[in-house]
Amino acid sequence: MTIKSLGAVVAAHLGLLAAVAPPSLHADTVIQTTGVSNPPTIGGSVDAIIAQSWTTSIPYQNVSISAEIGGDSSGSITAYLTDLIGPTATVANEIASPVTVSSLSQPHALTLLFSGLSLPAQTYYLVLSGPTGSTQYWISGTTTTLGSGVTTTTEYCSNNIPGNLCQGDNPAFPPGSTFFHDTLHMDITVTGDSSVPEPFSWVLVSVGLAGLIWRRLSA
Repeated sequence: MTIKSLGAVVAAHLGLLAAVAPPSLHADTVIQTTGVSNPPTIGGSVDAIIAQSWTTSIPYQNVSISAEIGGDSSGSITAYLTDLIGPTATVANEIASPVTVSSLSQPHALTLLFSGLSLPAQTYYLVLSGPTGSTQYWISGTTTTLGSGVTTTTEYCSNNIPGNLCQGDNPAFPPGSTFFHDTLHMDITVTGDSSVPEPFSWVLVSVGLAGLIWRRLSA
């Protein structure tokens, strides 16, 4: 068999293997912050707004986002997921429809906010907002674990004036508030299915390809 024909055989079998052995999906941690260091207040005497971002270089499917939140029975927290925050952000930057959680748990609980999302590789912002007149809070974590392809996380507090509990300046659309960097890590759990092939899958593909080529050359 000539080099040219051998190359054709390899190309053909690679295409076959790609068709029958696509990348395997597996549940993975995207970002997880755990531990309880502080229960800062959202709302109360002001409309408070906080945010946390993460950047991923790979896409994730079937993504779920939860946060450790709590409050009294009259309180509520609204969660936004966007690809931009700040005065230039609009509803066009929302990745999913906002979710409002009422009848909050005492003292707090890991609460599902979003699920079933398909998130391509980019930067995301989780924004939490609480109204004036009731008590609700989010939990600040101590330990953060980053998943495959996740490179950075940043915490934000809106309108950072000392003593104002992160009072927002855009209650009509909280992600459009003015934000400043904060040091408290929002206690969140984000999981999803990574589309990166597992190493063992590549081993199977390589072995299968070698066997197909040997069989073809032996014919």
